[in-house]
Amino acid sequence: MDPRTSRTIAVALLIGLALAGVVIAGVAGPANLPAAAEAFVDGAYGSGTSWGATVAAAAPILLIGIAASISFRAGIFNLGQPGMFVIGAVAAGATAPVVPGPPWFNVLITLAVSAAVGAVWAGLIAAGAVLAALDILVLSLIMNYLADGLATLLTTRVFRDPTALGIIETRLVPARLPLLVPQSSFHAGVLLAAVACLAYWWVMNQSRAGHRLRLYGQNPKFAAASGTPRRGYELRVTVMTGALCGLAGGVQVLGVFLRYIDGTVGGSASYAWTGVILAILVPTGTLLLLPGALFLASLQTGLLGVERAVGVSSRLSLVVQAVVMIAVAYGRGRASGADRLRAGKPEPPEPPEPRPAGQPATTGGVPS
Repeated sequence: MDPRTSRTIAVALLIGLALAGVVIAGVAGPANLPAAAEAFVDGAYGSGTSWGATVAAAAPILLIGIAASISFRAGIFNLGQPGMFVIGAVAAGATAPVVPGPPWFNVLITLAVSAAVGAVWAGLIAAGAVLAALDILVLSLIMNYLADGLATLLTTRVFRDPTALGIIETRLVPARLPLLVPQSSFHAGVLLAAVACLAYWWVMNQSRAGHRLRLYGQNPKFAAASGTPRRGYELRVTVMTGALCGLAGGVQVLGVFLRYIDGTVGGSASYAWTGVILAILVPTGTLLLLPGALFLASLQTGLLGVERAVGVSSRLSLVVQAVVMIAVAYGRGRASGADRLRAGKPEPPEPPEPRPAGQPATTGGVPS
């Protein structure tokens, strides 16, 4: 990543954190800022439980960030990741209680089903955009609302735990992702997300598939002329990103909630939207997705600690994320404008060569 992009991201993060400080000072009073800062650190990293909650939150953010990054790099502006995330989570909550066999088999089958259902949902978005002659951006946003409603309907009417009182949720899963740190939420899905990030970096930077993806995103017509059919390739890319988002939903169910609880993975506060923000903030194909996901996760868990300590809502994280995204977009827009301006200016003429003393100056080869 070039230094200018690094500076843009760093300045955007500082602006977001400064805004959070201003809001906390305005709501709770300036005297509570030190307590809020301490509560933020404790909420995100102050104990093994806090660490576990932070890295567990980073896992779905990272997986969905990779999926959104792939779509954006291919020039496919699909924002259906929240719906794919919800559908994958519902599939996990419905599948795990009915799969027989040992725990490891149950977990593998459940994650596979989650990824497959997410892929099917993404395929429906891509095919529907073509059949209805709609921009995929518009249809994917509409499908997010459909996914939330369908999840509620299925959980209420088909997969609901009959012993649950007043809560719309599926039955408890018989097996979960192994915990890597006891008495915490640090589960094996975190390693799965990290491996996916490393694989994504390698594919984007070291393989022909990554070169094809970059080429298609930069010039689809040239890529098509080189043997990459447009509709078929966009469908494959969208289905692959849907599988990653569905997998993230399965990881969230098997690693954190241990059942699907209606309303916990969808809506405006969904980790999926945070993953989309991660894809916008971090340049495509870099390993900065890992610390970026950890930062965005710590922003949420840390502000939960601030909410407990000084009473400022943890929803402040959404405001901070929005401000950071706007600042990055503004910085990149200014940089692109400066590049275009420099590209449009003629190069300055080279200075004339010095001539020996006494030699007359020439203009176009004729002595002046």
